[in-house]
Amino acid sequence: NMILVLFGKLLRKKIITEMTLLGEDDPFSIASQFLGRLKLICLSVSDLIISKSKALTDAYLKFYISDNKLIEIPCGVDTNRFKQADFFEKADLRKKLRLPLDKKIFLFVGIFSKRKGLDLLINAWKEIKKATGNKAILVIIGSTDATYYEIEKDFVINAKIEINAYDMDREIFFIEKSLNIEEYFKASDKIGRASCRERV
Repeated sequence: NMILVLFGKLLRKKIITEMTLLGEDDPFSIASQFLGRLKLICLSVSDLIISKSKALTDAYLKFYISDNKLIEIPCGVDTNRFKQADFFEKADLRKKLRLPLDKKIFLFVGIFSKRKGLDLLINAWKEIKKATGNKAILVIIGSTDATYYEIEKDFVINAKIEINAYDMDREIFFIEKSLNIEEYFKASDKIGRASCRERV
């Protein structure tokens, strides 16, 4: 991105930079990275910075980025694709997806990394398990393949060890990927936000 920004400025083009992740794309995190100061200089010459979340916007404002140079555009949702299912559709989807009909289903969708707060959810599940009397399951959809750069291999291993140690392997299920993700949303009762740690 640094090269593209500098090249764009040489050509006298307007530069719009989109920033996505708190803890990686915010100015305080950028400053601690390799070539952080140079990255911040390139960022500062952008004509417009797009933030994807309120937490990221707040970080830029604390860094004294002018609010007329900053715009927040959250990720959109297709409300037709992800509309709530009625009782009968939910039952049909659970049968299709081989999910239990008689249990509450909690859903987490996101990259398997500590930044997403998945460790907090797994720890909380110990209490949920007690409170529900084993009448709930957690479905986690997200790659655990450590070849993907955002996935933390040790975090995946430790999470699975903890799940087995607390005998939660019959209530927590992993799905590496899904092309029909909306069906899992409709079949679930509770949905976790993948950006919970970013909003703490």
